[in-house]
Amino acid sequence: DKDLTVLDQKPKDRPSIETFIIPSGKIDNLLEKIKRDLDLGFQTYWICPLIEQSDKIDLSNSIERFEFLEKKLNNINVGLIHGKMSPEEKENELAKFNDGITSILVSTTVIEVGIDNPNAVSIIIECANRFGLSQLHQLRGRVGRGHEKSYCFLIYDSPLSESAIERLKIMK
Repeated sequence: DKDLTVLDQKPKDRPSIETFIIPSGKIDNLLEKIKRDLDLGFQTYWICPLIEQSDKIDLSNSIERFEFLEKKLNNINVGLIHGKMSPEEKENELAKFNDGITSILVSTTVIEVGIDNPNAVSIIIECANRFGLSQLHQLRGRVGRGHEKSYCFLIYDSPLSESAIERLKIMK
């Protein structure tokens, strides 16, 4: 007794999202591409798997990445959002990003769903090999919501397992 809706295509006039697989050692090269997009007035999401540094696992974390980007891109507004922030703090950071005050939003996966900013044309997902296909697909869906070509950069650390290589290839 339930209705069923099948979505089998993207909305009209929505460009495809080009996906790249990049080793973590090439982040500085990636920053050059991101700077060009920012100079054109576009915005970027930067996703990290952890909020803060962990003693148990050595993965990229949003607080250190936020600080790194603020130093590296000293004239660009960088925002930060993660799950330990209050709902008001998260809403404030999202509002600044949506209003164009913030150019790069460093985040954990809290932005996985429910975010719609057509001006965001790039998403960088660090340690992408640690995420599952559905999560990577949801994160990539944060870009490509406007009329501009969008990009997803899947950053990985070596060595990669066979299943991680396969997941990244499927996403590409």
